Parts: sequence; C-alpha cells; structure tokens
Amino acid sequence: MKADDPDALKTHPLIFQEGFIAILLLLAISGLTWLFLPFLPGLFLATVLAASTYPLFHKLQERYSLKTQSASLLMTGLVFVLIITPIVYLLSVISVGMSRFVTHLKSQITGLSPAELISLKERLLARLPVPDEVREALVDQFSSNMDQVTEAAKNISLFLFKSIFGNTAAFLSSLMLILFTLFFLYRDGPAIVRQIKIISPLANHLDDFIMQRFAKLATVLTLSTLSVALIQGVSISLVTSFMGLPWFSLGVAVAVTAFVPILGSVLVWGPAAYWLIAHDQWLSGIFLIFWGGVINGFFVDNLLRPILITRFAQIGGEEMENGSGPLAHTLLTVLSTLGGILTFGILGLFFGPLIAAMAITIFEIYEMEYGHRLDYSRT
Repeated sequence: MKADDPDALKTHPLIFQEGFIAILLLLAISGLTWLFLPFLPGLFLATVLAASTYPLFHKLQERYSLKTQSASLLMTGLVFVLIITPIVYLLSVISVGMSRFVTHLKSQITGLSPAELISLKERLLARLPVPDEVREALVDQFSSNMDQVTEAAKNISLFLFKSIFGNTAAFLSSLMLILFTLFFLYRDGPAIVRQIKIISPLANHLDDFIMQRFAKLATVLTLSTLSVALIQGVSISLVTSFMGLPWFSLGVAVAVTAFVPILGSVLVWGPAAYWLIAHDQWLSGIFLIFWGGVINGFFVDNLLRPILITRFAQIGGEEMENGSGPLAHTLLTVLSTLGGILTFGILGLFFGPLIAAMAITIFEIYEMEYGHRLDYSRT
C-alpha cells in the first residue's frame, strides 16, 4: 500500500473492521450454542418438524383464510396429536420394555449357578449351524471364560440400552420446548429466513438452495423412514401373531430398529427365529428368517425404501428428487444413523441422516462454486 494512495487508506480500516465483525459474529454464535446446548436436540427436532410440515401449514392457512397466529396454533396442535404423541407413546413403551428386559437379564445371569450356566451354554451352542470342531472350540472357550462372557453380556445390554434410549428422558422433558418452538417457527418462519439470509455471507441464491434442500430432505426423511418402519413393524406383527409369539412387542421393536437400514430389525427377528429353532420349531424359525431377511430386509428395506424416497421426493418436483440422493445412499444412511444414535440417542435416528445429507449439500455448493477451478482435467 502506497502512503499517498487515498483509496487504499480508506479501504484499509474496513478490512480490519470486517475481520473484527466476523470474529464477533463467530463468538456470538459460539456463545449462543454453548448457552442453548441442553436444548439443542429439542430445537433441532422442532426445526425438522417445522421444515417438513411448513407446506401443509401454508396450505391450511390459505384454504381456511386463517390468521398467522391461529394457523400456527392449529398446526402445532396437529403435529402434537399426529406425530409427537405417537412418538412419545412408542418411546415410553420401548423404554419400559427395555428396562424390564435389562433388569430381567441381569437377574437371570447373576442368579444362575455354574452348573446352570454350563447347561444353558450347551443348549444354546448345540443349535448353532457350525461344524462340530468349531462348536467344541466355542464350548471350551465359553467354559474357560465364563465370568468374562457373563460380564460382557451385561455390558452389551446396558450399552445398547443407554445408547438408544439414553435421551428418552431428555426428549420427554423437552416436549414443551418443542411445541413452543414449533409455534414460533410457524408464526415467524418467513421473518427468521429473511434474517438468516441477511446475516449469512453467502449469496442469496446459495442461502435459498441450502434452506430448500434442508426442508426437502427433512420431509423425505421423515415420511420415508416412518413409512418403512411402520410397514416392517406391521409385517412382523402379522407373521409372529400366527406363531404364538408376543406379536405386539416384536412389531414395535422391529418398527423402532427398522430406522437403521439393513442392520436394525435383525436384532429383533434374528433372536426370535433362533429361539424358535432352539425349541425345535424349525419350520417357524426358518420361515421367520425368510420373512425377516428376504421380505422385510430385501424387498421392504432395499427395494421399497428407495422407491418411497423417490415418490415422496416427487411431491416437490424434479429438484426435490435430485435432492433426495444422499438419503437414498444405503452406506451413508446406515453409518449416519448409527453415529446419530451413539451421539444423540433415539433422536439420532433422524438427526444422523439429515446431518450427513446436509454435509453432502455443502459439498455440492462447493463444487458448484469452485469446481471449474479445481477440475484440472479441463486444462
């Protein structure tokens, strides 16, 4: 910078001002994030629900000529009755069931004598479809590491319980916060969007792209995931009802674990089928394996899930269909769902895939803006 350049002298202080304001903005965002950290899961869930149902709110307001305040109150009530109440009931039933299961498992394991443990081990291992040499090796390992196996079984059960349902109490306690936030998101949604676009340093068309993609992904994720879980739960309930098994509990458990593609429902129908085979009900056990692995696992999870994602995506037109691509990627969905469960508990079933899909959106924006500079194959 030349000392006699008046334009440089004018713009030089602005550089420091913009940098200082950017630092203050980051500090403000960090401070608010730290302050609202206990409420972030509830706020995020309210944002997902509002984004996925806002088109219905807008249609409801226009069709019945409602004021914004009345429409927001009515839509919040509908979301509570149709979405939140079933989720709360489902979480309550599963949490109580899992708590009883873990307690019963601990009491059963700790109450068995060494002879009873050996007898239980022999009955379980005798039904494993493995060669005799492998079965004998497993028997020896089990016998020599009895205490470690028992402790590992208890730890695994507690880990699954805490990981999946650890945030259930937090979810229930933040229910009022979710409803309160939903109301204001419906009422002040356009104003909030305008404020975000003003604060954001991105161009308005990029802000619009991110917000539209978030709303569309939230809608597709919510509808497709709930539909697949419901179909798998009802399917297993119908099959197990004819086998004399607790069809309601198994159906609810499959519906919950079906949120995790491929891996989830196996945790339910797999042990149930093994129990049937171990009790000499070979036909029922093999049929349950076929139904859970082929019908639910292959057709519903691998074939019907992408079809539902595409169908729900077409509600918003071709742009929405293209935006549903990250959710249709099975590996990404599985890993992000498992990571979401470990991080957020039960709410991670939705948060994980949505966060991963939005990360893909940021990558797409980066490619759109700078891809022509980074593609050296064109040079």
